[in-house]
Amino acid sequence: MYVTLNFQARKSKTSTLSTLFEHESAMITNFYQAKNNQKTPGRPCKKPSTTSIGRFGERIALQYLLKKGYVLVRQNYHIQGGELDLIVEKNGILCIVEVKLRTGKNFGNGVESLTFNKKQKLLRAIFTFLQDPKGDGSHATDDGISRSSRSIPWQLDLIDIEYHKPSRTARVQHFPNILEA
Repeated sequence: MYVTLNFQARKSKTSTLSTLFEHESAMITNFYQAKNNQKTPGRPCKKPSTTSIGRFGERIALQYLLKKGYVLVRQNYHIQGGELDLIVEKNGILCIVEVKLRTGKNFGNGVESLTFNKKQKLLRAIFTFLQDPKGDGSHATDDGISRSSRSIPWQLDLIDIEYHKPSRTARVQHFPNILEA
């Protein structure tokens, strides 16, 4: 099941989040329009970094998840050699979400890009997070005692986003519990 989100500016009140979407969406669209129109003289358009495109995808995914009733626990949890994009919770289950944004079909979809090595890096980061009670890398609780793991059940989800530049729309597909598949 796909959900399509539209990032066109509305004439009514706009929130800070939708303003961010509008800015990043315009930046990505402008780059690809300038790239396709090579006759434009002057300085070439600056390509958005993979980090900014990735963060844009994470914001789309977060908006989708919040609308579905998830609660944000942590965003961009980093360890050496890995990162967890989004950590959300719903109905007592901790969902670690990997976000994949595509602007074309040249490299396949998000599910195909989740290789064995990428899953291993994600699992390493997940187990580190689960052993880190504060989620800040310190591995210490308020009382100074390290806990071996969190007792909350967890699952690894994937959100695949297909961003259509000209119409500024995104198709969001949520794959829950991908380790079970």
